[in-house]
Amino acid sequence: MPSPVHPADNAPPALHRIVEFVNTRRAEGDHLTTPAQLLTWLNTHDLLSPAANPADTLSAPATPNAVDAASNSVVHYEEPRPGRSGARGGPHSGGTADSRGGLVDAGGLQRALSLREGLRALLAENNAAPVPSPRPDGLDPQAFQKCRTLTDMLPLVLDITGPQPRLVPHTDDPVDFALATMLADVFAAVSAGTWTRMKACREPSCRWAFYDHSRNRGRTWCSMNVCGNRVKVRASHRRRTTL
Repeated sequence: MPSPVHPADNAPPALHRIVEFVNTRRAEGDHLTTPAQLLTWLNTHDLLSPAANPADTLSAPATPNAVDAASNSVVHYEEPRPGRSGARGGPHSGGTADSRGGLVDAGGLQRALSLREGLRALLAENNAAPVPSPRPDGLDPQAFQKCRTLTDMLPLVLDITGPQPRLVPHTDDPVDFALATMLADVFAAVSAGTWTRMKACREPSCRWAFYDHSRNRGRTWCSMNVCGNRVKVRASHRRRTTL
């Protein structure tokens, strides 16, 4: 359930992007169900070149199942322009990109979803224990394991060519480059001491990601007026029924 204010208000830009990535799965549905949707999202959030266009999606072979057809679609991708910050290249590329290309396909989409749910589980770890709820928990119980398997495959290397050493992706795959970029952002946030402000709502049926900008880092709900109030109502009902 979204907050009345943006859930990433006052977050550093890289963490703002992670909040928005996690929140692509919402109560009203998943916003990343096809390679084309993933490409659009990554491009919109400056993780792919502006030249990558969801309109480049190729028609999938005809199948009896429309969902299968969507998952089989492939999106063409063009490399970022030379000189673009965070461009793909080797650890000593100095921020420049070459002219390599790639594809966003069903496998890339699945890897992105695995990272998304793994990040959601990590954000929940930064919050208090979930409250009792009659609704199912929004966390995938296998999210940590799936994410661990994925992170073992995403290469990050130390770039010492810039003003400060930093972790950067080292891969030709456009999706893996984008996912590794977000992992590097997680590491940078841990180093900066801001990662613990990244949370998933304590309400199990919500798990909306947000950036806790409170002074004492004590915020637990995406919205006190929505999820916080819902928990209060349930607690009040339990007290009345046990009297």
